[in-house]
Amino acid sequence: MSVDGVSSAPVGNGSALDQLVAQYESIQRRPIDELELKRDQLSDKSNTYSELKKKSKELKDLAMKYKRTGALSEFGSKTTSSSDEKILTSSANAKAIDGTHTVVVQQLAKADTLVSNQETRTGTNVSTTVGAGAKTFDITVNGTTFNLSVTLTGSETNSALMQAVVDQINGTTDIKVNASVVNDTGTTSRISLASKESGYDNRITIADTSGTLITTLGLDDSTKSVGTAGGYLYEDTELNSKLLVDNIAIEASSNKVTDVITGVTLDLKSADATKTITVGVDTDVDGLKTTVKDFMEKYNAVVDYINGASFIDKTTYLRGPLAGESAYQNMRFDLRAFIVEQVTGLDSGQPSTLAGIGVTISREGKLEFTDEDEFKKQAELDPTYISDLFNSTNGLASKVHDFLDNYTQTGGIIDQSEDTIEEKTRNINKRIKRYEAGLEVQIESYRRQFAQLQELMSGLQSQQASLSTVLNGSFYGGGF
Repeated sequence: MSVDGVSSAPVGNGSALDQLVAQYESIQRRPIDELELKRDQLSDKSNTYSELKKKSKELKDLAMKYKRTGALSEFGSKTTSSSDEKILTSSANAKAIDGTHTVVVQQLAKADTLVSNQETRTGTNVSTTVGAGAKTFDITVNGTTFNLSVTLTGSETNSALMQAVVDQINGTTDIKVNASVVNDTGTTSRISLASKESGYDNRITIADTSGTLITTLGLDDSTKSVGTAGGYLYEDTELNSKLLVDNIAIEASSNKVTDVITGVTLDLKSADATKTITVGVDTDVDGLKTTVKDFMEKYNAVVDYINGASFIDKTTYLRGPLAGESAYQNMRFDLRAFIVEQVTGLDSGQPSTLAGIGVTISREGKLEFTDEDEFKKQAELDPTYISDLFNSTNGLASKVHDFLDNYTQTGGIIDQSEDTIEEKTRNINKRIKRYEAGLEVQIESYRRQFAQLQELMSGLQSQQASLSTVLNGSFYGGGF
């Protein structure tokens, strides 16, 4: 017979206790879970600010470049042509003026070169003549003199002696001479000294300052080399390049001629005094278009990002990180206003808006090339029609740069937004920490209470078992 009201089954064990505590903790953690969700949302918003700042800075930096004028202008792209690229090629910068020029290449520039006497490599005649000890000499190139020294034993072979001289020259810092040993036959060698830069101004002079090493080697800058004797290879008049540019005689120290036609570089490849080369300079319309497209892409990247982060789902009411953020909605609207408004201060008749060169703005606020023929027409009429829209005093580049600087500069609008996020995140972390500390105390308290209850129930179950035994014994023993 059993006693009603007291279960004979165990009230709980360790596993049941853990389940009860876990259920209680799950319920009590709901405020913490909500705070952690808010913290994650703030983190998403902070990442959005950082990415927007990056894209805005890229556009601002490009606008800064586009503000530049003159030779530094990003809109000065030029194309050049040469009627014979085997004789010369050409390139041009923003300073170049459209037109054609005639060029006759009469002579290429050369590097001044000295050679020594031809000597048998195994012979010792040079070291025997100059004797043992330190032999010093000066080398001068373009006004700079270097004093060098070679120490001999007096028994070196001509090959070893020549190599020692070459090593000394090549091991001298900043000397503008290349030295080498040339094995001109199977048994003989010569030293070759060549200026590192071409032209008369870079000719080499060399002379002994103690001993007769240089004289004995025949490295003579005043005598032309003939046969096996040392000396210079080119006359002074052969060192510069010579050309006629628009029938004007020109000499240059290099085969890259940069200071004759304004903004144009001529790369001389070969000489032919009988050929007249035509060099053309034109505006690079495709280059201009690429420059404008680069701006459009950076601008559209900013607009796209703001649009994408500003959505509001009408079904789920899910909102993007920038939805309702007036500072960033205004940023998008203000950028659009700058882009479509007229650029003031331009000459009458030239385009004063992007639409005037075939660039319009879509409903989403993005720039589009809608009339490339108009762009080409305006660029060919006058390339400054394109550049003035961007780099004039009141041009788009200045407006966009200065406007975005308010957002991207240190302490600017985006930094202020990020500071606000950081402050809110710190406060949430503090609240989470307080909640977790309090919850830990409560859980420990309830764990003790549950354990005490479990102990009490266990005692009751034991008493129930004893009482049942007594009652059952009395019943079967005839006590009732």
